[in-house]
Amino acid sequence: MLLAGCEEVPLLTGAAEGEANRAVAALDRAGVAAHKSGAAGQWTVSVARDDVARAVTSLGDESLPRREAPGVAETYASSGLLRGVAEEALRAEHARAGEIARTLGALDGVVEARVHVAAPESDALSGDEGGARPRASVLLRCNSGEVDTAAVQRLVAGAVAGLRPDDVAVVVTRARPRDGRGGAVLATVGPFAVARSSAAGLRATLAGLIAAVAAMAGWLVWMEWRKRRVGEPEPRV
Repeated sequence: MLLAGCEEVPLLTGAAEGEANRAVAALDRAGVAAHKSGAAGQWTVSVARDDVARAVTSLGDESLPRREAPGVAETYASSGLLRGVAEEALRAEHARAGEIARTLGALDGVVEARVHVAAPESDALSGDEGGARPRASVLLRCNSGEVDTAAVQRLVAGAVAGLRPDDVAVVVTRARPRDGRGGAVLATVGPFAVARSSAAGLRATLAGLIAAVAAMAGWLVWMEWRKRRVGEPEPRV
């Protein structure tokens, strides 16, 4: 039972090294011990079996592993003839939004970024704006710090031709806060309260101590019994 509690379970497999490092760091902040193994783009992050549920929740809180928004390379990866100007414009718009989301995702404290760019239909079909202006909306999910929305508006506007900073709507949400103990989850082992990731090791240590004390007590009882046995006079017939 003790060995089963200490067994490691793969939580993330086939990940890039940066993604694996982010996962290990997030689990460490949550008080979950994690082990990274592998090489060259095929990294695995493992945790103790008792910590799987907590680890999955912690990674979900930080949107890990991250699902990168498709950029230009991914959008145009499937080679083939475009069906028309409208489709080409939509694909270009989608690729542009993906590239902007990637850039915003690199900002400090940003866990996830989503970007939607709406270009005037007339521009997509004929190149004539007809008085309409492009607009964009940005959703940022952050885990710490303050986000300069004005800077985000300028960054997005600079990536889209004809887009003004005032036409960029920015919404910032916060990742689910951790508990008041800094993310560490405590488990009770007898009279002791320890981090959940250390509970299995403490149980093993306590079991070993109890077994050693029991063995010593048994040895002392046996020695006392043997001493008395030797000291008893032989019965007379």
